[in-house]
Amino acid sequence: ERADAVFTGDTDEEGIGRWRFPKLPLGETWPMKHDGIDYLGRFTSFRHVGVFPEQASHWDHMAGLIAAAKRPVKVLNLFGYT
Repeated sequence: ERADAVFTGDTDEEGIGRWRFPKLPLGETWPMKHDGIDYLGRFTSFRHVGVFPEQASHWDHMAGLIAAAKRPVKVLNLFGYT
C-alpha cells in the first residue's frame, strides 16, 4: 500500500473503527496550517482526521476576526462536524 494511514472498521456509518499505519506509526496529532492559522490534525475513530476543507470559508472568516483582535485568542470550533 502507498497510503500512510488506512481506516479499518465497521461498515455501518455510525460504527467505530480504528486506523492502521502500513509504513510507520504516526503521532496522535500533527501540526497543520491554513492561511497562517496553526491547528492540529488528529485521527479519530469516526473515519475522519478532524479537518473539513468545506469549512475553509469559515476558517478565512475566523482568520479575519483573529487578526482584528490584535491579541492572542483561543477558539473552539463547534461547527466543524454538526
